Amino acid sequence: MSQESSADEPLVEQIAEEILARRRRGETPTVDEYCERFPEHAEDLRTFLPALLAVEDLKPDSQDKSASISPGFTPDGRRLEQVGDYRILREVGRGGMGVVYEAEQQSLGRRVALKVVSQSVDSQSKTSERFKREARAAARMHHTNIVPVFDVGEDDGHLYYAMQLIQGQGLDLVIGDLKQLRSEHIERGKPSKILGTEPAPAAHSLAESLIAGHFEQENLADSDSGESTLKTSAGEDGKSEFAPTVLGPSSGSTTSAVLPGQSELSTAESNRGAFFRSAAEIALQTARALSYAHARGIIHRDIKPSNLLLDGTGVVWVTDFGLAKTSDEGMTHTGDILGTIRYMSPERFRGQCDVRADIYSLGLTLYELLVLRPAFESPDRLKLIDMVGKTEAVAPRAIDPRIPRDLETIILKSIDKDPKRRYQSADELADDLQRFINDEPIQARRTSPVERLMRWSRRNPMLASAVSVAAVGLIAVAVIATFYAREQSRFARDQNVTNAQLAASSVKQQKLIEDQQRLNAELEQKNASLRIGQSRLAHKQADFDLEVGNVAEGMLWLARSLEL
Repeated sequence: MSQESSADEPLVEQIAEEILARRRRGETPTVDEYCERFPEHAEDLRTFLPALLAVEDLKPDSQDKSASISPGFTPDGRRLEQVGDYRILREVGRGGMGVVYEAEQQSLGRRVALKVVSQSVDSQSKTSERFKREARAAARMHHTNIVPVFDVGEDDGHLYYAMQLIQGQGLDLVIGDLKQLRSEHIERGKPSKILGTEPAPAAHSLAESLIAGHFEQENLADSDSGESTLKTSAGEDGKSEFAPTVLGPSSGSTTSAVLPGQSELSTAESNRGAFFRSAAEIALQTARALSYAHARGIIHRDIKPSNLLLDGTGVVWVTDFGLAKTSDEGMTHTGDILGTIRYMSPERFRGQCDVRADIYSLGLTLYELLVLRPAFESPDRLKLIDMVGKTEAVAPRAIDPRIPRDLETIILKSIDKDPKRRYQSADELADDLQRFINDEPIQARRTSPVERLMRWSRRNPMLASAVSVAAVGLIAVAVIATFYAREQSRFARDQNVTNAQLAASSVKQQKLIEDQQRLNAELEQKNASLRIGQSRLAHKQADFDLEVGNVAEGMLWLARSLEL
């Protein structure tokens, strides 16, 4: 690894990029090799690298000989115009394993969706086997909400299968239209009146119908005519996937509704719940379709908005069983990780997968439809894998408080990190969705904050331990600080009492001094009065003695009076 790598870039990400670069050069680096080289990061490497390498394996290999014949061209390089009984009309979209065309089945004169992949030189290649598996899985199912397969075959090096041409729109595009409608109304600063007297753009028709909770009645004449407008659905990697779209409701119709995530209320308050019921109905139909597939041992493994088609009558069609896992096939081994990362359940990264993985993906799809943003999003694959495995999705009502509490509870139960706490079957999920639509109490119960904390601790034991140590330290500091504060308070209180007592004692002492001074003054005054009295008596005695001729005695008394 280059020693000049930026110090700001996390080392684990640098290691991951080096491993991927070596894989693309044809080398075979192993996780153990890098764990030995970087033992201090061994735990992180063992957590992220297996999932990252498995996801990398999903990308087409430019050196793979099985792709020597492009699905859009004949072996001599000409653009594909005919495959078996099907005349190619135009390309609709590109999926993970091939191209989807709108085609005409010439023998029956009907329009179909034709999925084509070039046959591998190596007939056992994963792409070829996955394509055959998808065709077999889809052909086994006949359900109202699963796109039916009409024909499977091979022609001039191209594998193909024909399915019903659904005149609808990918749910990812519907979500995109909802975002655009919301942005338009926010920019205009007007209430959510989404259809006026002027014709509405066809691109928004299904989004508007979804918001209003009202779809067209099926028009068989239009369906048979084949006059439809098709629109591709952007996949996770930016490539388009199959998703035809239908012409919208009649331009003269009008409705008013609250757009998801919009703060301003519509004048039609009754339509506030229409969107939420419509979204629940989409999830309900999908859950019923998954229940049908699960009962036949088929797990879809790639449920996401772009693989759900919504037609003009409000019917949902599940498509793209290219990653389907069947109970009677060995294509998927323990440790295989296939699908779109942000919709994959956490246990998928550990190579575990059952029907609850589809429930999780459907829950995230419903989440995105309601809040108009994915639950997990990051341009960095390692961070995205880490978020899916460890980070709780933001509660829908925290994003849009108008989302019904019961619908949020259904979603949060569906996307629980622990499969044991999810709905255990698609039927259980469907039943709760039906209860919500019928305005009946649901069976799911909300998770308490304490339980959420315990679950987070189990998923993040090291971080939880660190937080616990920090919490114990903070508690200890708080206890010590509280004790110290209490002691300081008690000391201050005692000091105040002592000071008060000293002050009172000082007052008493001062009073005693004043009383003593007063008594002394009174005594002095009395003594002075006594001396004056004695002086007067001595002076009178002197006068008497002098008068009688007793001069000596008179002079003594006179001296005595003067002393006093």
